[in-house]
Amino acid sequence: TVVVPDLEIGYHVRYDKKNLYSFVLGAPPTLQYHNLKSQTNSILDKSIRRSLHKIPGKKAISYISKKTDEWQVMSLDVNSGEKKMLTPTVPNSEDMCWIPTGELIMGAKSELYFWQMGSDWQLIVDFSNFGLEDITRLAINPKGDKLAVVVKDPN
Repeated sequence: TVVVPDLEIGYHVRYDKKNLYSFVLGAPPTLQYHNLKSQTNSILDKSIRRSLHKIPGKKAISYISKKTDEWQVMSLDVNSGEKKMLTPTVPNSEDMCWIPTGELIMGAKSELYFWQMGSDWQLIVDFSNFGLEDITRLAINPKGDKLAVVVKDPN
């Protein structure tokens, strides 16, 4: 079933049964809101990256803004529409996931970084010793005790 016709959606986060937020391909890529009940769409921001997530414990989603040279992790309050910069990304990084307790993990090349409100990014592991490079996706299970890290095939 086509949920949102006429748009080329690359990635999305379904907030609930009625509300969907997506990374829509284009020049520039846009953050769009889709009310699935009324079948309406609206552009919320431009020049974003693909990483869209619900923020644990908040009525908000996060996305990566690429409007400035220093990319930013942004939050969007789903009730008010207010956008807020949470932290700059690890330089030129867009792959991240939220830990259920409200902290972020972000991948950059062969490294994983940890962030919590009020602090800077901290390196937690470098996978280059294992021959792993170019982290492209991250996902964590709901319990927060298993992390999937996708890397490009070195061959």
